[in-house]
Amino acid sequence: MSVNLGSDIYLCKGDSFPILYSAVTPSSSYLWYFNNGLQPDCTPYFQATDTGTYVLIATQGAYCSATDTLSISYLPPVMINMGEDINICKGNEFPVLYAQTNASHLQWYLNQNFIASDTVYFQPPDTGMIFVQAMQEGFCMASDTIMVNYFPEEIIQLPPTKNFCENQQVTLNSGITAAGHSIWTFNSDTLTTDTPLLQTNQEGVYQYTFISNQGCVSSATTTVIQQLRPATPLIFCPVQTANGILISWQPPINSEKYYLSTNNGLTFSLLNPDELSIIVPNTNHSVMLYADNGSCLSDTAQSSWCNQQTPSVWTSESAFIVSTHEGTVSLEVYDATGRQVYFNNHYRNNWYGQELTNGIYYYVIKTSKASFQSGRFFFNR
Repeated sequence: MSVNLGSDIYLCKGDSFPILYSAVTPSSSYLWYFNNGLQPDCTPYFQATDTGTYVLIATQGAYCSATDTLSISYLPPVMINMGEDINICKGNEFPVLYAQTNASHLQWYLNQNFIASDTVYFQPPDTGMIFVQAMQEGFCMASDTIMVNYFPEEIIQLPPTKNFCENQQVTLNSGITAAGHSIWTFNSDTLTTDTPLLQTNQEGVYQYTFISNQGCVSSATTTVIQQLRPATPLIFCPVQTANGILISWQPPINSEKYYLSTNNGLTFSLLNPDELSIIVPNTNHSVMLYADNGSCLSDTAQSSWCNQQTPSVWTSESAFIVSTHEGTVSLEVYDATGRQVYFNNHYRNNWYGQELTNGIYYYVIKTSKASFQSGRFFFNR
């Protein structure tokens, strides 16, 4: 008779143990030994449970017997280690990863996509989860996973251009709040460090560079442009009407909006750009007005500054006389609604108010030598 358990068995750590069996000539009894210890099983089948030496003795009758021995052992474990997760600065080159292993075959995956094989070095093309599977002869395997991510990116919030008004300073704010190192340069010259804010009154190109505590570098530039302040609005003298006091003004060039106060400058209200007059209650004898060109504010004009030195009544019997020796004279006349009723930029005391009806009007006189006079009159034909 004969017994044959087959060849010795080599397992990977974690594999299931096999059921041992021998096809023998008919026998009357079976004895199983594990590491020299008799086992209770008495069949040709035996469930192995651990590594070691297994012996099967088969007997038939009083004198016939056969024996076979089989060894079960573990293959050397496969080791794989890629280290800790990695963070890099955005824009930097991705690092070359190294897998410490005793395996003979490797397979690399990025975000579950197969990338490379049979190399212990791997440079990922992007961020994400890096998974490597190591295999040894005999099909034992091991794996490791690391994450490659960017450090949080610090966003610099400098606008492309920054306007400021003449004779004033502008504050440049990078918007950076993270810990790190700040550098401001102006026309390539270093101005200051370690502050996310910069105050200046010079036109030019400013660059802000931020170096994080992790060594990540980001930068941005802005062009600082000086803007001229708008001229002070020209407010004409108040005119009494049946509905209240009419306040009119002439806007300066390049003004986008106006702010008006009828409460001694305590509260200013935004006006529509096309508004050139307003009627206020009789209790408001003075208003204040300033212009805004989008970057700068003008000085505040007050209606109480107007020049009232003019006759209160003018008739068509005499011309409107301007007494000045300051060169060319410009005359503008407006009715009580703010509508222009007369204009002459080379006035020569030759207007008699032919177009006017009886009522209150106000005028503006300008000269080529930059003098200015305004006032009001009552026209009586």
